[in-house]
Amino acid sequence: MRDSVRDKFGKLILADFLQMLEKSGRMRSLDKIRHVLREIVARIIKWTVKTILISKLRDSESTLRNITNIHGLEEVACNLCGSDEHEMVLVNKGFRTVRCSNCGLRFITPRFSQSGRKSFYSSKYYLMGYSLFGALNRLDSAINDHLVSSQILKLAKTYKKSGDLLEIGPFGEGFVKTADRSGFQCWRIKSNGWAYDSPIEGRGYRTENGYFSVYTGKFDVVTCLDILDRIPDPLGELNGIHETLKDDGILLVRVPNFGSEMAQENGISWHHNRPWEKIYQFDYSRLKNLLDKSGFKIID
Repeated sequence: MRDSVRDKFGKLILADFLQMLEKSGRMRSLDKIRHVLREIVARIIKWTVKTILISKLRDSESTLRNITNIHGLEEVACNLCGSDEHEMVLVNKGFRTVRCSNCGLRFITPRFSQSGRKSFYSSKYYLMGYSLFGALNRLDSAINDHLVSSQILKLAKTYKKSGDLLEIGPFGEGFVKTADRSGFQCWRIKSNGWAYDSPIEGRGYRTENGYFSVYTGKFDVVTCLDILDRIPDPLGELNGIHETLKDDGILLVRVPNFGSEMAQENGISWHHNRPWEKIYQFDYSRLKNLLDKSGFKIID
């Protein structure tokens, strides 16, 4: 069943605007005004271009189908408890979101194989089409990098005033630059492979003397932002991250909250509900269980 593209588009505008207001809720008044104005300009540009290229959204299903036909799909068990018993929650462009019958984790099965994920993340659909995706998201990043980076680092500094910080995933360079200026010594693991492989496994981080494996050093802070829901084995990834932290080190995680009121209200139209890309759908409880299982203790 094909959903109305224009209905989805209308809900996406509302979701974007509500997210913008939610993000600015705890800021100082002057910063809030500046932030909201910049966000409005960015979203006007994004919504305008989306309207012009609305046919791109119609074509996306055939693009996903072509990748599936070439590379195939893989069935997976629950990453949290290992159970292969589940119940279907919804179907979006042929991808099934299921809920584990044992622990309640929502995930996508079947999903793209590894070669399919590589093909998807290098496709024109991903680079130019998925939320207008690619180029226009960079506009959001340029506007929000400093603001979001400052908020994240403020939280980190509650527990660590300085030290070695490792940033994993697709966050912008502005985060590391801001962290450097705030007293941390920073490294990044940044590779196109983060989307379909493990960011930790076999990767290195840059130092003044070259690259070293993450396992050769221990870090005071590790940030894992906007990535844990996209990788094939989040539990294995968290186990690897745990090995890179000092005994008193901290991990900062950010993922979309599928247990939130916004997610429940928007359902299949929520802009984070992209099962061809985001293959795990965490709520607070399931994320906590995953962190507990990999040896972490929630402190905030």
